[in-house]
Amino acid sequence: MKIAASKDFGASKNNKVVLPLVPEPTETVTKKEDLATVNLYSDPTDTDSTKVRFSFKTLNGYAESPQELIEWRKNVEWAFTGLNSTTGLLQHQMMQQFCRGTALSTYNSNVTQLYRNGKAADIADAQRAVDAYQGADAGVIANLAQTLMDAQNKNMGACLTDVDDGAFMVNSALNELMTGLLPNKVLQRVKRYLRCQARKPFDMNVKRPRATT
Repeated sequence: MKIAASKDFGASKNNKVVLPLVPEPTETVTKKEDLATVNLYSDPTDTDSTKVRFSFKTLNGYAESPQELIEWRKNVEWAFTGLNSTTGLLQHQMMQQFCRGTALSTYNSNVTQLYRNGKAADIADAQRAVDAYQGADAGVIANLAQTLMDAQNKNMGACLTDVDDGAFMVNSALNELMTGLLPNKVLQRVKRYLRCQARKPFDMNVKRPRATT
């Protein structure tokens, strides 16, 4: 059965387009406390290279438009790259400055839950390895027991420092944050708007990319 979308499906509750074809100007930030400022390296791999000051608005998570949310997410990635922050622990520490209020508490909650899930999975894997071993080699038994103990004692800082888990945890927590803050069914809304309502301004070149994508 075909289901027709409502007329305002491409718009938010106030009937504004969720993500317009032509980005709307955002509010000018004048307060210094509303900005996160970092000094980025012109060459991220060289700590002696010239530094460039980069400032962007911190995320509160209760009043930002989809355009502002996407811009903030891009700015966070630029900051990570410009500071050569490739480890999860450094990225997590930076996030404490890049967002606040609802956004910060939600992000921290996401990271904590990911840590708990990962730790539980590691303990279960280590326990299965201990239970599955039927040999009598004292060295193997000791190694399996140590692996299980390490998994049980691993704290969140150690997980964030891990080469494989750390950056994944931060990126996953950020993605979950964005999913929670963006409007429901935002992709479907934007696609419908582009198909049915969007009109190219006369002075816009068809090859010009959107500023928010």
